[in-house]
Amino acid sequence: GFAENEFVGRSLRIGTKVVVTILERDARCVMITLDPDTGEKTPAILKKVAQAHEGMAGVYGAVMVEGMLHTGDSVEVLEAIS
Repeated sequence: GFAENEFVGRSLRIGTKVVVTILERDARCVMITLDPDTGEKTPAILKKVAQAHEGMAGVYGAVMVEGMLHTGDSVEVLEAIS
């Protein structure tokens, strides 16, 4: 699977202030098959994600504490959601 799957149910602190809680895995749709420049479809991408990753790629998160992000900010995995 993808590394970000391990963050579901946990929170991440980014930099000194921002906190994002990772809620769930993302069920991918046909949009990932479209080339952003040409609109050309590549169905093999979605097929591979479906076969190898149960149709999931990426995660959904909710911002719990807002703030500015900066290049090079540290990312810390916080406690699990109870």
